[in-house]
Amino acid sequence: MTAALRGLGKYLAIARISARSSTAYLGDMAGRTGFFVLILFILSSVWEKLLGTGTVEGLAQRDLVWYLVFTESLMLAVPPFEGAIEDEIRSGSVAYLMVRPVSYLGHHFATFLGEAAVRLGLNLLVGAPFGLLVGGPPPAPLAGVPWALAATVLGLALHFHVLACLALIAFWLEEARPFFWIYQKLLFTAGGLMIPMEFFPGWLRQLLDFLPFSSILYAPARLAVRHDPAFASGLLLQQAAWVAVFVGLSHAIYRRATARLQINGG
Repeated sequence: MTAALRGLGKYLAIARISARSSTAYLGDMAGRTGFFVLILFILSSVWEKLLGTGTVEGLAQRDLVWYLVFTESLMLAVPPFEGAIEDEIRSGSVAYLMVRPVSYLGHHFATFLGEAAVRLGLNLLVGAPFGLLVGGPPPAPLAGVPWALAATVLGLALHFHVLACLALIAFWLEEARPFFWIYQKLLFTAGGLMIPMEFFPGWLRQLLDFLPFSSILYAPARLAVRHDPAFASGLLLQQAAWVAVFVGLSHAIYRRATARLQINGG
């Protein structure tokens, strides 16, 4: 137990260092925040024109404004760590990083969570006033906050391990960026970045619900705007299942790759 706590402490320390480091680049943070507000303004204006005072599957214009606040906050909170993994593999420096007294993937995951927490907090700090101004008070009661928070953590964990699987392809192909691009576009559409799952035709929604992408963006945002314990528990179980799948897959790929490690760089 003591050894496990010590191990956990290492990763918490890495996450704290990453969180502090991410606050050092105020110019970049301001630029991302400006882009975030612009995107919210454009998309909320589009939904206002399309929906007006009507509803779709019980979701009104106010719900969609807050839905966009949460999905865009999550999407823009993700640090671009996958490029770092790819570069480490291509340069061969991964061979030296593997001998550290922490897991290679665990180190990247802790770094990812530390920076993502700061980015997400800033995005919500800016997005909440926008939501209040354009959409009004948040539609979900405070009782839904723990559910949305749990879904956010699971969504970020799933997002990381999907990207890790794609980044580790560089062990074989050396160039994984096209896969990142395809995955990002799938999040935009199948993940529900701009359009909730309720807006898709029934057959298509059933297909998208089966895929992991909606567990990353749609699930946290949906629980943030509508509190339904039965629905929430189903979403969280689905998220946890996909996290388990991709944690196992990413570690399996990593073990297979490191078994045949070849250094191709200096």
